[in-house]
Amino acid sequence: MELSEESDSKESLESLDIFAFQCTIYLLRRTADDPLSDNRPSRQRLIKELFQNARSQQVQSVIFIDEIDSICRKRSSREEEYTRRIKTELLKQMEEADIPASINHFFLLCATNCPWELDPAFLRRFQRRIYISLPDKDARIALMKIHLGATPSSLTAEDWYLLGDRTGGFSGSDLSNCTSDAMFEPLRDLENTTRWKMNKGKMLEMVSRDLFYVPCSELEDGVIHSSMRDLPSQKIQPRHVRLDDFLKVLSHNTSTVAEEDLEKFEQFTINLGQRG
Repeated sequence: MELSEESDSKESLESLDIFAFQCTIYLLRRTADDPLSDNRPSRQRLIKELFQNARSQQVQSVIFIDEIDSICRKRSSREEEYTRRIKTELLKQMEEADIPASINHFFLLCATNCPWELDPAFLRRFQRRIYISLPDKDARIALMKIHLGATPSSLTAEDWYLLGDRTGGFSGSDLSNCTSDAMFEPLRDLENTTRWKMNKGKMLEMVSRDLFYVPCSELEDGVIHSSMRDLPSQKIQPRHVRLDDFLKVLSHNTSTVAEEDLEKFEQFTINLGQRG
């Protein structure tokens, strides 16, 4: 059993899907949005069924529970009785997962953004407590490229290098949000665009030979003056994403990970964990 301590866990499920596909394993996932985290009496039964399902598979299974802190926080005298039963059931299942028959059949992996809030009884049952730190420069660039996907852009290698520098301290979620906002900038510009030219659609050239209206400058040949509303919507194509789109977004976006939280991660890792 392993506990992944993450300053951001948005990439957890996507990475685990890739891992499951490559290793040909059966993946059972639970997140904070699932009924499992809703503290009602029936959740005790659902926890038991989750582990039974993993044991019943013919191939090796991985149980992944994201935001495990939502059901495993430190116990207090103010807890409801059914909350305690849920924790007791999960502890029981985790203990049974340590027996040889279970170890060879399924693997329990959990993730949390606040490991210091977990009940000590749960922490002790994780053989490894691994700290996944914020992405470094190369990882930040790679993540932004992944989120940009096939969207046409004019960014050069130097542009990406600059963005890697400007996003220091950003989490995977921060990078996803910034890239998404930057991708919308060309669409926002269409509203005020009055100069167009006819051009083959870069996004559709593989399936269509038609020409499309694209924004242009006054200095270009064949300029068409029109508002977006006067053009056929299916024939309008936004410009490419540019460096200044990202810089505009970054001018009013900062890292959402507080420095004091990073210090907590570091201290927790020194005391109880290890680096991934």
